[in-house]
Amino acid sequence: MPLPPRLVPRLAAALLAAGGALHAQEPGPTGAGRPDTLAAELPSVALPPALARVLRDYERAWRAGDAAALAALFTPDGFVLQGGRPPVRGRAAIRAAYAGAGGGALRLRALAHATADSVGYLLGGYRYGEASRDEGKFTLTLRRAADGRWLIASDMDNPNARPPRAAPGATPAVPGPTPGGSGAVGLTVRRDDGAPVAVSAAVLRTLPRATATLPAHGEHATAGAGSARAVHRYAGVPLATLLAHAGAWPAGDAAAGSAGTRGNLRGAALARVVVVTGVDGYRALLALAELDPATVAPAAGGVALLADSVDGRPLPAAEGPYRLVVPGDRRPARSVRQVTGIVVRAAP
Repeated sequence: MPLPPRLVPRLAAALLAAGGALHAQEPGPTGAGRPDTLAAELPSVALPPALARVLRDYERAWRAGDAAALAALFTPDGFVLQGGRPPVRGRAAIRAAYAGAGGGALRLRALAHATADSVGYLLGGYRYGEASRDEGKFTLTLRRAADGRWLIASDMDNPNARPPRAAPGATPAVPGPTPGGSGAVGLTVRRDDGAPVAVSAAVLRTLPRATATLPAHGEHATAGAGSARAVHRYAGVPLATLLAHAGAWPAGDAAAGSAGTRGNLRGAALARVVVVTGVDGYRALLALAELDPATVAPAAGGVALLADSVDGRPLPAAEGPYRLVVPGDRRPARSVRQVTGIVVRAAP
């Protein structure tokens, strides 16, 4: 529902005032024109109790993985506007979009806010767990309900990390589908007989899922370079399960993919490799035997995944819609971002 005309000037004036305040606080870039090298984050601001409740209720519902509670925080015609995904409108659609998401230790903080009569907004940053810096930022536009509570009219967020620049001639990144949507994504699995198999988001949602943990590259759990690295929890489809679905697992052998499922690799199958490619041409190689728990014991962090979420939230645009996650590696060099292709072939 559109805003009443009499409220539009009030909200516009509030947005302009806050924009000037944020501009005054913003430090200049320390790098050569790179806005992601700011010396310090913007400070948090205190919120009135009625607005603080919006953030605390959102955190609580997200951590519980309660899609219905999240949807209830929105106006009946509210929007969710995520980077790389189509808009979602209405509580039913929002609930469907958030189904299966959440569960991560989401932390929200406010950077600015304003209200005018029955409309308002919140600008802020988000992070997970004990991360020392924001991973992204958000804008919430608000509308006051008849009972006096502030509800979310729109929620827009995006990550702070820049997406990787594609190599010349590389295929552009394909935006991920809205969670719960049915659109296809640019992911192809090619068997060692050369046959390509296109895999859609709808198909991936029907396959068994698992979780895996991965240390964050260059990110520490607490302040100080000497502290332990932060660890993120990814969720997605075990890579071996995906290969089996695409017919790329050796015929007659069970697909390894979850605890208690044992493969049966032998002979020539032990000489096959899996090559995973990202949208920018970056590639990583795994031995097929690494995916078979009957051959190689899974790492403590879980099995290799094609992940679509991290810490209970869809992957940010710079990583998704899909990322290879290889637990057990000392550094995440093989955890390819923005995966577009997977090939199984005999080792040279």
